[in-house]
Amino acid sequence: MAAPEGNHNYVKGKRWKKALEKALARIGEGDIDVGLSKVADKVISAAAEGDRDAWKEVSERMDGKTATVIAGDEENPLQAKVTVEFIKAA
Repeated sequence: MAAPEGNHNYVKGKRWKKALEKALARIGEGDIDVGLSKVADKVISAAAEGDRDAWKEVSERMDGKTATVIAGDEENPLQAKVTVEFIKAA
């Protein structure tokens, strides 16, 4: 479903992306890719030193996020109800 007419929240995301690109270009001496590589090096170093957040970021970027398990237990089992309704075409 699309955003309602007049919704300009996407602009906020674009401004944030633009700010990140400028910051990466600054630390990369004009090259966003160099800046991003420098940030990646710092994240890898932090992960190697045991920073759990950095380790999780690297892990999720390399292997993907783990699936969220939706499960019940013996006291509260999951229940599902499926209803199929056949209607006559007009």
